[in-house]
Amino acid sequence: MLKKFSKALHSSLSWSNNIALIMVTTFILTKDMKYCLLASSVL
Repeated sequence: MLKKFSKALHSSLSWSNNIALIMVTTFILTKDMKYCLLASSVL
């Protein structure tokens, strides 16, 4: 499911939007707000 989801997004979204998707996905997978904020501050 995740593979199909990411493939569809990869073909329809720009690179910068993919970065936002990665941060959101990371937040969902880790369920850790601090980690998400850290990732966004690095980028």
